[in-house]
Amino acid sequence: MSEGTVGLIILTAIALGSALVWHWLVVFYRTAVIGATITTVILFQVAAYFHLGYLDPFLLVAIVTSSIVAAVIALLVGVPFRAWRKSHVPASKAL
Repeated sequence: MSEGTVGLIILTAIALGSALVWHWLVVFYRTAVIGATITTVILFQVAAYFHLGYLDPFLLVAIVTSSIVAAVIALLVGVPFRAWRKSHVPASKAL
């Protein structure tokens, strides 16, 4: 496995874990997606820093790229949570 493949696997694992935690704890879909995306980018950059031993010279490019990947994963992970919450709305909240 190449170093790039390992990086993508780590990014995907961090994004999935972050999205699951955020969607589990936060009721609002957009807030959970934004929180999961920010958390994923920060954790991935910290992991990259520890792996390299220095700050990535292409940090801004890495932030943009990883945030796109993290946002897409958070959006997809949140769909089942959103569907479940919409189907289980208490009668007091229904209009």
